[in-house]
Amino acid sequence: MTLVNELVRLVGFGQLDRTLPRPLLDHPAGPLQDDAVRSALREMGFREVIAPLIRSTPRPAVPDPLAVSLRTPSGAPCVAVRSSLVHGLAESLISQGTHEALRVFELGTVVVREGADGRGIEKRMLTAAVTGAEPAPDEDDIEALVTVVGSLLAVSGRSHPLQLVPTDDARFRAGTSAHLLAGDHHIGCVGVVSAAVHTSGAPRREVAAAEIDLDQFFALVPRYTRAEHPSRFPVATRDLCFETPDGVSPRSMIEALSSVEAIVSSVDIVDVHHRTSAEGRTRFITFRMVLSSPWRTVPKPEAAEVVSLAIAACENLGATVRR
Repeated sequence: MTLVNELVRLVGFGQLDRTLPRPLLDHPAGPLQDDAVRSALREMGFREVIAPLIRSTPRPAVPDPLAVSLRTPSGAPCVAVRSSLVHGLAESLISQGTHEALRVFELGTVVVREGADGRGIEKRMLTAAVTGAEPAPDEDDIEALVTVVGSLLAVSGRSHPLQLVPTDDARFRAGTSAHLLAGDHHIGCVGVVSAAVHTSGAPRREVAAAEIDLDQFFALVPRYTRAEHPSRFPVATRDLCFETPDGVSPRSMIEALSSVEAIVSSVDIVDVHHRTSAEGRTRFITFRMVLSSPWRTVPKPEAAEVVSLAIAACENLGATVRR
């Protein structure tokens, strides 16, 4: 900053252009925004990983049209500049050889072919990946990543509603991938990484990952959420635990619980537990409902009625409450 002040003094403040420098206008996402994303992810329990920019893989039968490959002798492994952060991050997770739940992310550059001339274009990407104690990710891991992306949007002042649009992305296992839309704008993809990217000596595990195009992310129009004044009256808190089959998503249950009555001010997941028995694997999710009103105290009979309606709404989705 001292150097900047000295340059301004020598050039003269009146001689400075009143607009931002062209590189900042062309690329609004900069180091300060990257640091804010890194800090937010670290606070959510993610660790940063740096994977190699150039990947060496067995030569594919059908060349990837988006990959920028390097010239190698016939029969040698294919060497290419990475076109996605997903594979390198997944291999970093799987190579740990542990069955513990892990959360990692990478913020880096990829090179893809775009345009009529097929030139390599650099893109700045962010990929976050999670793996649980189970060998294969489930809907909870995908929901967790979607929540992480929503939190990053809120932290950056771009609280656009997130939508998932199913797609068939070759980076992910068939039937698991979806486009991430912030409002009407495509900002990335989420899914389960295919077993085809697993390293030969690593355990056969899968990873849930979300990849975000940072240029598209930071190009979103700022959209802030309005702060709500807390109620001056005491609130009622109720915890409900449901046994949920695999076909029932936590997001649909949150929507059902939130819409039972107007006095339901918030619904959060406070615990997810899996139990394996001879009958199979069972998932239990505990939700915390906060009941409040801006002008009165919520009486116990009314709270009990709301809980009954909430249980009925979730049981209609196929869940079973634990009494």
